[in-house]
Amino acid sequence: MTLVKTKIDCEGYVKVTLNKNGKAVDRRVHRLVALHFIPNPNNLPQVNHIDGDKSNPSINNLEWVTAKGNAQHALKHGLIRVGEKSPNATITEKQALSILKDFQNGMTISEVRKAHPYASKSIVDKICQRQRWKHLDKTS
Repeated sequence: MTLVKTKIDCEGYVKVTLNKNGKAVDRRVHRLVALHFIPNPNNLPQVNHIDGDKSNPSINNLEWVTAKGNAQHALKHGLIRVGEKSPNATITEKQALSILKDFQNGMTISEVRKAHPYASKSIVDKICQRQRWKHLDKTS
């Protein structure tokens, strides 16, 4: 197997392209480092960057974790964009909070939908059922 090139992928990870028998294979460096140099006695499935820097695949910056542990680390360290900071957000934090407060103050979901026509039926339902914008519980 020979190394062809390295680059940063679209998610910010250092990636290498390896060539084996004329076929190119892309691999993330942090995963390769962990597989070869970091013991994984509990057979954990994911590799976490302790400092949150995806471009730092140093041995002392990597650890094996569960998917839940990886997500909790990312959330705790602000690596996941939530609320209106998310690229998928269609409403503002203020609008989401208004939807939640109306529901918590006794409006039915149907009434909340009518009171907030700027938000899709789906997002209103998910806010009221606490499936989306869950971080609002800490601010409301």
